[in-house]
Amino acid sequence: MNIRRDQLEASMEAFFERHSITYTRPERTKDTQSTLDYYLPRYNLSIEVKAYATERLVTQIVKSGLDAGPVMVLIGLDGVLAFIKMIEEAQSARMLSP
Repeated sequence: MNIRRDQLEASMEAFFERHSITYTRPERTKDTQSTLDYYLPRYNLSIEVKAYATERLVTQIVKSGLDAGPVMVLIGLDGVLAFIKMIEEAQSARMLSP
């Protein structure tokens, strides 16, 4: 299955909005092409979404200045959907527990 990066990002943004998770998208310019896709200020967490793994990924993280973390990388539709499912199940379990 050929998934485009913008489809993965749209899934992530819908998830963030559905759960009222505040995020920013760093502005990309010619000089800052190595920024990561999302920053979640509440968790001090950067997230990069890739359609598939590339050798460029590590370089991109290092150039972003975030190589000391915390950075989460989600690769492919299965990675994005697994992350969303994990968080949603954890939230449901919390809501159901006494």
